[in-house]
Amino acid sequence: MDEAIVGGIVGAIVGPIVQGVVKKLVSVSAENIKFIRDFKKDLENLKISFDMIQQVLYDAEMRHITDRAVKRWLDNLEDVAFQTDHVLDIFIYVHLRRSSAKNNLRFRTSPSNYFSRLRLGRKIRDIKNKLELINKEAQSYGLQTRFAGANADPNASATAGLETDSFANDQLFLGRDEDVAGIAEILTTSTRTEQVFSVVAIVGMGGSGKTTLARRVYHDEMIRAHFGARIWVLVSQNFDPISVFKKFLMTVTSQTVGAESREIVLKKLQETLRDKTYLLVLDDVWDRGSRKWEDLTKSLSGVTSTTGNAIIVTTRNTEVASVVKPLHNHRLHGLSEEDCWLIIKEKTFGDEFVPFEFEAIGRKIARRCRGLPLAANVVGGVLRGKSKEKWLRIERERLSFVEGDDNYIKKILRLSFDDLDLPFLKKCFTYCSVFPKGEEIEREELIELWMAEGFLQSDQTNEMEIVGSNFLDLLLQSSLLQVVERDNYGNVTRCGMHDLVHDLAFSLLTSPVNDHDSEATCRVRYLGLESSLNLKKAKHLRTWFYRDGDISDKLLNFKCLHALTLTGDRVIELPGSVGKLIHLRYLNISRTRIPCLPNSIYELCFLQTFRANKGKLTKLPSTFSYLISLRHLHIDGGVVLPPEIGRITSLQTLPHFTVSNDQGCQIGELGSLQNLKGKLRIYNLEEVRDEEEAKEANLCSKPNLYKLRFAWDKLKESEANAKNVLEGLQPHQNLKSLSIHGFKGTSFPLWTLKMAVRCEPQGKWRGLNCLMKIKLSNCNCEEIPKMGHLPHLKSLYLKGLPNVRSIDSSFYGTDEKETVFVIFPSLERLTLTDMPNLTVWAGLESSSAVETRLWVFPRLEYLRIYQCRKLKSAPTHFPCLKELDICKMDSGLPLSNICGMRLKSLTELSIERIDELECLPDWLLHNNQTLSTLSIRQCSNLRELPDGLDNLSSLKSFSLVRLCSLMNLPRIIDSLQNSPRLTQLTIALVPNFVATSLIEMGSFRYLQQLEMDVSLERRDSSVSVKDTVDGILQACSSHSLWKLNLTGMEMWDSLPEPLQHLTTLSYLLLENLGIQVLPEWFGNLSSLQILHLRHCKNLRRLASVRAMQRTRLEKANIHILDCPELSNVTAEQLQL
Repeated sequence: MDEAIVGGIVGAIVGPIVQGVVKKLVSVSAENIKFIRDFKKDLENLKISFDMIQQVLYDAEMRHITDRAVKRWLDNLEDVAFQTDHVLDIFIYVHLRRSSAKNNLRFRTSPSNYFSRLRLGRKIRDIKNKLELINKEAQSYGLQTRFAGANADPNASATAGLETDSFANDQLFLGRDEDVAGIAEILTTSTRTEQVFSVVAIVGMGGSGKTTLARRVYHDEMIRAHFGARIWVLVSQNFDPISVFKKFLMTVTSQTVGAESREIVLKKLQETLRDKTYLLVLDDVWDRGSRKWEDLTKSLSGVTSTTGNAIIVTTRNTEVASVVKPLHNHRLHGLSEEDCWLIIKEKTFGDEFVPFEFEAIGRKIARRCRGLPLAANVVGGVLRGKSKEKWLRIERERLSFVEGDDNYIKKILRLSFDDLDLPFLKKCFTYCSVFPKGEEIEREELIELWMAEGFLQSDQTNEMEIVGSNFLDLLLQSSLLQVVERDNYGNVTRCGMHDLVHDLAFSLLTSPVNDHDSEATCRVRYLGLESSLNLKKAKHLRTWFYRDGDISDKLLNFKCLHALTLTGDRVIELPGSVGKLIHLRYLNISRTRIPCLPNSIYELCFLQTFRANKGKLTKLPSTFSYLISLRHLHIDGGVVLPPEIGRITSLQTLPHFTVSNDQGCQIGELGSLQNLKGKLRIYNLEEVRDEEEAKEANLCSKPNLYKLRFAWDKLKESEANAKNVLEGLQPHQNLKSLSIHGFKGTSFPLWTLKMAVRCEPQGKWRGLNCLMKIKLSNCNCEEIPKMGHLPHLKSLYLKGLPNVRSIDSSFYGTDEKETVFVIFPSLERLTLTDMPNLTVWAGLESSSAVETRLWVFPRLEYLRIYQCRKLKSAPTHFPCLKELDICKMDSGLPLSNICGMRLKSLTELSIERIDELECLPDWLLHNNQTLSTLSIRQCSNLRELPDGLDNLSSLKSFSLVRLCSLMNLPRIIDSLQNSPRLTQLTIALVPNFVATSLIEMGSFRYLQQLEMDVSLERRDSSVSVKDTVDGILQACSSHSLWKLNLTGMEMWDSLPEPLQHLTTLSYLLLENLGIQVLPEWFGNLSSLQILHLRHCKNLRRLASVRAMQRTRLEKANIHILDCPELSNVTAEQLQL
């Protein structure tokens, strides 16, 4: 299907365009400007004509489906409405250009050169004649004056009577928990085979929840822990292996992939994956041919170095499922009626009580959803907030078609569209089909595009962005859009559209178009990336997504453009002719190789949004500051801003600002930008003279800035100056995230110490109670600010604070007048790193009278202490701590303090380089039986581990490295045999590697990765050590272990015999062995892809060519280091 979109085929979509034109006519006519006054009477007449048309528009919308003449009438009306909008833009443009001339814009030409009164007069007369004809045709067609719903008030508020809630927008997921658990179990257990990857197919009809189920599996904790990389690729109807590889590489590297050849992409993929296992999801596969699938899998088999990978394929077609030869074919059946009712109930009433009369009707409606979760979610969105009578009407009239109708899901989706009350909201929905199927759409980008197209009408209470945000929430609540991603603050950042919903939106906004139909092509308004339409005929294009390279010879064909997106590494220049696109409101050059912008950019007086992320742009031209309508600037951190950015007073989005002493680059430029919102990073604060200059930024009066970063980058300012400057940068109390980097003062200003602000010198202190994240890094402060009182603080990161010697009771922010303390009530993550002089971290002292009322760190789950060498003490109460990571510390007391008797929630514990640690608390392992990861490294004085290791039934990963004083390793090895879930085991450079009892067969059968280094064992223990190594290898399963690192003893002249049975090994490192020849049974390692041979002084040759060829080794993946006898290995031996 050609993604050329013709606006106005459906009458319901014309209404918003007419409404917008009428509103603009009123606005332009009201301007007391000489150039406009000359046309005032003409503009008033146009408004009268449009008003007459609006009276019959609703009747036309009702009749256009069955009456072709009325349908054509609506098409013509839309054309004239767009033409009028175009002319009104010219009036406003001339006014804006003349205003710019008064402001001494150096790069200007007279707007009269472009638009003469004579030409505008002709255009207005042409529009007037067309409107008269349209009104006459309305009479001849018998169109009647009718109003309904929102059409009665064309300027109805976008939020009037509509309650939105961004946290109620997720697709409800019920009745599939067993499916998730079953697939996750298959992927983590059945993938332990000799195959490079196993395939699971999820098969079900459209709307059955295949993609939602795959996403749940994709984000499952067990899956995240099992696979080193996870990649999601939407395939849809265009199954192109090279596109899959590129998306794969982009995901694992987080870098843009350009037009590289297939060979280069695969090579980069191979280098990136190395020894990682991966899960690849191929969503919505349609191609039933086996050739492309075989092409994909053959290449994937060549780039990966491991076995045990997995691919999930979702498809509607059982033939596709058979082509991919799945290990497991998961047929997705419909939900029960009860689950459908539960979805509808949750969507409509939430946690509230459901009256009996509603439940009776709702259960009937649930039955008509036929088990499809998409249908239940959509119907629930329609029923939300409606009366019992409307529920009945929907059940009896609107859903009566469901019985025996194979297209019922499409009709249910159409019901949801019809339920959208506001015409502009309908227009916003259909516009989403400009994006390709399956595209993840950035929330802010979508709103900015809606704004550029004029779909968002501001009112006295809400600006356009607020209206757009409410519209998007309404579409999410209706399940016409779906939540894909949220940020750390719970806000929806990305959304998507189910492919069936995309079909609906596309059908509501399109008409078949081909190159031979010049009239239809001329009326194309929106063009997506995949279109092959002849562009020369699409003169009235308003939205264009383009990625084919040079556009200099095409751009002036589309002077009506409102939104232009260029993408791809073949786009290397933005031509100066872009300045002629005077209607342009949205320009996106992200992911291109455009290094600079033309000076003519200033001519885009209407430009509201400019995007240039992840590209080659280095700086913005000086003329950029004259884009007086610009509201959103999205650029990377390295892009240099132009001087006098403060001229752009409408600016809301500004990612960063770098202070300098150059004219127009002082911090006072921010003071003019009163509408800033979102995130802002301010660099080079050492260039600010004093507090008064800092106050010119006026940050305390910017309530919509929720994330701030203050950074000092040089050493030239004094300590006092740094404090004064920060004093002048007090933020608004709505702030959610605060980062201070490079602060050179020894003490913070009072607002920072209190974490509270006051904009007036004698005003009342107001706590920064919205703060959720604080980061202090590379600061010279001597005291940590008061933070424990902040009710919503979730993450605290302290790094590089060399002057802090203690963290005392002031840190907790308690009020002596209070009798009940909840300290750090929401904190979940705490990091202390690189604080070399920190000696004391005190707990909160309290009297016995209130001790039972003290609750500190009630939600803290993650604690990391790194490179705090002198720390001698720590608090003792961490009731919910799950992950503890302590590294590079002298004393073991802080560890003992933290791991007190009351700590019973640990799941991950990492201890490294605690020099004075001699033993762990006796109760540690007994009290924390949910431990899944335990790692102890380079603690030179640690003598023993406490009992209880054999009780850790959840233990998955266990590491002991360089513990030269540990005395009870034999008992530890015995205990590990009782760990039923152990998948990773490392024991390296720990003395006395000997089991005290016979290692039972299969006792390590779940191991996937094993590392043993016994190179420091005494020579007289060589036999017993080798017996233990043999025993462990023999206890491993030949179906699970894929990675083995073995560093042995020089007197071992043969490889461990059990090694030959580990046929799933794909990675093998052999080091410090006395062997002379690799044995012939080495060929049994049929899955082996990577081989490292190190420091094997006597090794003279590999196994025979025939044996080596039975493995999957290639010459490039055999790595030899310090094997002198093997250095002259013949080419024949490596002929693999």
